[in-house]
Amino acid sequence: MNIAWDQILENLTTDAILQRVGEVDPLSLLNNPYMVVGALVLLGALAFLQMFRTLAVIVGGYVLWYAVVYTLPHGELEGQLGNLASFIGICAAVMAVWVYVFFIREG
Repeated sequence: MNIAWDQILENLTTDAILQRVGEVDPLSLLNNPYMVVGALVLLGALAFLQMFRTLAVIVGGYVLWYAVVYTLPHGELEGQLGNLASFIGICAAVMAVWVYVFFIREG
């Protein structure tokens, strides 16, 4: 049994990981029942263990990923000002929640 370590290490480079993540569609994860059940179990466990900062980072990161893929204008800005406003609004809402969770909320 020969393991191709050079290919494994090549796939673990930052560029390869970012390329693979860039190919994944955020909505396709919601259509996969294994991902949905796994995410619900993880989020439920984090809420039960009162790990709200970690929960906020995970959910906020997914929301920002969704916003980048679906609302950030690609190419010309003409006719896409509404999408840009949606993107800015989503980012502002996520940042407001993060500021509350990390700096304002006690405990």
